[in-house]
Amino acid sequence: MHGSGKIASLNINSITKNLLFRAAVTRGTCYTEYSNTVSYNGAESLATQITSNDNNICNGTGTTLTIGEGYVGTIQWMKSKDGVTFTNWGGMGTASKPTGNLTATTYYKAVFSIGGSCESVSSDVYTVTVLPKAMAKTITANVTSPSGTSE
Repeated sequence: MHGSGKIASLNINSITKNLLFRAAVTRGTCYTEYSNTVSYNGAESLATQITSNDNNICNGTGTTLTIGEGYVGTIQWMKSKDGVTFTNWGGMGTASKPTGNLTATTYYKAVFSIGGSCESVSSDVYTVTVLPKAMAKTITANVTSPSGTSE
């Protein structure tokens, strides 16, 4: 704020790139001083990827999904049966979330947002594959003797 001696603030929305900012304080026409530079990592750098202790699990078991370090903002976990249509899963969450016991392959992603709904970005889709149950089948045999007759 020019000439008032107060500190001005600046609100910037929808930044999607990494930017550097600094302030310039000017007195009259002959003196300008610059602040230190501050970096801002835009929305593209908000998300980190999902990992788990196992992404191939047995039918009826589960795993725990984890967001890598360095994420910014709040997390909305989402899941899908087909990898295309995602629905919110359990409200805003923490960086670690158990899947519960699964009986079908399920797809997950995390949506990170800052300041409510102003900016958001999604992680890549993470697939937890449910391996099919082993099927036991009955084995029958028709035993014949070496001479070709049934015993």
